[in-house]
Amino acid sequence: MKAKVDSLREAALKPQPRQEERRDSIKLQSIDPKMDAAIDSLLSIPVDSSIFKGEYISLSAIEIEDLCQKGRLYAEEYDFDEAFNCFEKAFSLSRDSLQKLTIREMMLEQENAVNLRKYCSKPTVVARQVFPLKDFFLYYPLQDHAWRPAPNVLDPDGGEFSRAIYAPERSKEIIFSAQDSLGRRGIMRTAWADTAWTSPSLLLEGMIPPENEIYPMLCGNKLYFASKGLYGIGGYDIYVSVWDEEAEGWSVPENLGFPYNSPYDDFLFINSDDGKYSIFASNRECPPDSVCLYVLEYEPVPVRSSVDDASELYRLCSLVPSYDLKKVDNSAAMSQGNGDEQTRAYIEKMSELRALKDTLSIHHKELEELRARYNSATDWQRVNLADEIVSKEAQLPAIQKRIDTTGKELQQIEMEFLMNGVVIDAGKAVAESDKTIVGVDKSYTFTRKNPGYPL
Repeated sequence: MKAKVDSLREAALKPQPRQEERRDSIKLQSIDPKMDAAIDSLLSIPVDSSIFKGEYISLSAIEIEDLCQKGRLYAEEYDFDEAFNCFEKAFSLSRDSLQKLTIREMMLEQENAVNLRKYCSKPTVVARQVFPLKDFFLYYPLQDHAWRPAPNVLDPDGGEFSRAIYAPERSKEIIFSAQDSLGRRGIMRTAWADTAWTSPSLLLEGMIPPENEIYPMLCGNKLYFASKGLYGIGGYDIYVSVWDEEAEGWSVPENLGFPYNSPYDDFLFINSDDGKYSIFASNRECPPDSVCLYVLEYEPVPVRSSVDDASELYRLCSLVPSYDLKKVDNSAAMSQGNGDEQTRAYIEKMSELRALKDTLSIHHKELEELRARYNSATDWQRVNLADEIVSKEAQLPAIQKRIDTTGKELQQIEMEFLMNGVVIDAGKAVAESDKTIVGVDKSYTFTRKNPGYPL
């Protein structure tokens, strides 16, 4: 942006063809030092380069972009009333019909958010963990070899967030997201009919996707998916549609509301098969090219209440877990394998040690990211970040202690093997322990599944 303004100033010194002066513009040659300094101060605010038109800088355009930027910042802090006021003022100043349409859409998002904050649920947060966007879906508690990478024959284009299709082996039906002829991603369905797959068709018949829809997942008679174009808060929001047996059709999609949705992108919601958890992904408060998986206790009938205070809503949507190391149960994450009890114990202990070391490394990485975010955060955001940093730092000694204890237990098992002349399958033990397991120190353990073969 600095280089852009400098180039415009240099161009302004050259002879220019005469143009009709605009009331809301100032010719660059006429900018006095004070105005020049004022423009320099605006360089710290990201602005749309379209406001620079030839040798003129539109002061109203700068004000509009400034108001929109403030509105986005207020929305990110869940102060939707102030965000709406900023967008409303920007709308009144704009004379560009396309720009007014964009601003009006942002105003509608703030109105939606104000309405949805009256129906907030407050689920118990079990865990959260940051994963790379490229393969975060592999850490869901779903079937192994079921996620097929995109692009593929059903989704040849892929997408910013849509990186795979869930299609377990021997599936008789595949529900997926793909582009239509207009480039919009809709929810499609294909089924196995004796000897071939049916031609893909829209699952929600009669509902043409206004914007992209991604990651459709069936959980019983409920279809969860994310959309950008329905009644939402901003970015991708998560919706649920219920199958109506009598009408033989899907109900009107319902926005899950706060804290499942946020002004950021939220998607890929499932309820675990064991009925214990609800899991979804979001890029709220995440590094670029990463998403955070949130694990919440499953709520069969969520109790909803109004949360009008912006700071309280911000804390609710931060979804910070309260880890209790006394409640750790990782039995489901460890492979039982074959062989005698002592061999299985050895493999499990190796897996646990590896997972604890991975968790410690991830904790240090997350602390670095949190500290970096703290340095550039607002005072409001720093309060929550400081609590999170202190909490994460307090967990480090406990993790290290468990690493030391587990290492000693593993050595004890090896000594018993040596004394008893027991020989184990080292290759199998290493393969089992090399599984990526995250969160073994907490109340929920993420285990990485293997991707399936391309469709």
